[in-house]
Amino acid sequence: MERIQTAIAKARAARDGAPRNVTRKPVLRPSDVEAAWAAVPMADLNNRKLKARRVTAFESGSETAEFDRLRTRMLQRMQSKNWTRVAVVSPTAQNGKSTVVSNLAFSFARQKHLNTMVIELDLRRPGLSPILDLPRGLDVSRVLEGQADFADHAVRLRDNLIIAPTLPVQGNAAELLQSPDTAIALNGIAEDYRPSVMIFDMPPIGVSDDVIGFLSNVDCVLIVAAAGMTSLTEISDCERDVAERTEVLGVVLNKCRYEPKGTGYGDYY
Repeated sequence: MERIQTAIAKARAARDGAPRNVTRKPVLRPSDVEAAWAAVPMADLNNRKLKARRVTAFESGSETAEFDRLRTRMLQRMQSKNWTRVAVVSPTAQNGKSTVVSNLAFSFARQKHLNTMVIELDLRRPGLSPILDLPRGLDVSRVLEGQADFADHAVRLRDNLIIAPTLPVQGNAAELLQSPDTAIALNGIAEDYRPSVMIFDMPPIGVSDDVIGFLSNVDCVLIVAAAGMTSLTEISDCERDVAERTEVLGVVLNKCRYEPKGTGYGDYY
């Protein structure tokens, strides 16, 4: 927490001394945080489409048990370290990272005492909008560039869950993620909305330098690998790259076709 507070202080000083394209509203007092969340528009969900895209954690049940267990383990570790920001990466493309992020978002949101915020930073091949069937035109990259207000490019899917997707960025994705303005913008969002958990949906770590230059902005990283697709060498290389820059929260093996007998609990959920 101390590290985040220091970063916020530095960001505030940088904002005061640097010209911006958007005039920021006054920093919200703690009593205004609820109003800030309420100002983000609510989006309707199509449960049938979500299930068809393997997003099931919007409601409790046996299908979401693994995501709930993952959520609880993440929370226990993060809270013990006073961490609030977690990036979700994969060693390579097509590992199901954005689907995992979507399910985790809903699982976290069922913890009513938490305010969860998901920001999509896979600027080359974003996937959250089509997976969640979000309104068109939402583009958090414009917020990072100082061209728009966060509330205009985010939606609430629950009272305590905000999603900020992006549109593809042409040409300067790595430069935008590594820009000091991006760190300032994210610190401003954290200061204004005070989320309990910020989840960043990042690009695959092995296809560009987008992630490497951004990891100083997060407390920890969750790695998503695909069974039968991601090699042990790719996972090991990904872990090493992350560990050199921040903490590895864990590795999730996704797209497993078979579940050992005795792991389900039937109607207990």
